[in-house]
Amino acid sequence: MLARWEAQATAAEIGTLASIPDAAAGRIDIEQARAMAELAEAEIRRVCEAAVAQVQSERATWTRYDLIAAINRHLPDTMGGLPAETVRKLLVDLAEEVLAPGAGYGVLRLDAASVVPEPSDWLREDGTSIYGPRDRARYATARQLGLEDRLSVAAGERGAPAIDGARAAAALGGSQAALDALLAGADPATSTADSGELSEVAAEGSAVMAAGFGNRRVACRRFPPRPSWESGRPMRPPWQIPPRLPQRRTRVPSGAADCAAIRPPRCTGSSPVVGRSTF
Repeated sequence: MLARWEAQATAAEIGTLASIPDAAAGRIDIEQARAMAELAEAEIRRVCEAAVAQVQSERATWTRYDLIAAINRHLPDTMGGLPAETVRKLLVDLAEEVLAPGAGYGVLRLDAASVVPEPSDWLREDGTSIYGPRDRARYATARQLGLEDRLSVAAGERGAPAIDGARAAAALGGSQAALDALLAGADPATSTADSGELSEVAAEGSAVMAAGFGNRRVACRRFPPRPSWESGRPMRPPWQIPPRLPQRRTRVPSGAADCAAIRPPRCTGSSPVVGRSTF
């Protein structure tokens, strides 16, 4: 069979099969091929870094599938001619490479393994619990975690620009001692510190609370005292208001001859309670 193929190739002016390796050898520059491979590796690295940066900018933590979608958005358009299965396998391989420990992309896995051993009947073949998702891993970059740590530290720091305590107390019509007592949680109704000052302001309906990171930052809003009478009626607490009982309705007999048997509506107070079915 090989002899027949060689005869056909010779007849087609292609030459003998034995001469093809010698003719092809030396046509490919090894250095050029190595440079092209390094360029392709650098391009893949750039795509993966851009995908990680994008997915981290969109959410604090993300999943493997979020990363795959981001890599797909950054792949060059020249890959549109490849089969879908090939592109899908490439996306999965790139995502696995990015999430691999020590890959150099600064990605950290946030979830930890279960500290309580689970029965084998509750586990899948891959070791995950049947009562949870197959891939519950969430990831974040080390840079994102560092930013969150610095933000938490900054939130607890003091020393931000704030108004002086004496000035704030004077604006509220009291002294700094009374202001400190209110900020410490003292009851303004029973507080005797500087009577006639901040305690009276609080009794009129002022809301005093700490705000910001400063030691002496105070927010105050004064509310008018609520009247004890509205529209000529005394105000009562909710527990003193009697409940409203449902109205009793009279049913109409089915026969027309029994209409005379309808009892008159029962009166409660000054107005009769009449059901809609009596008309």
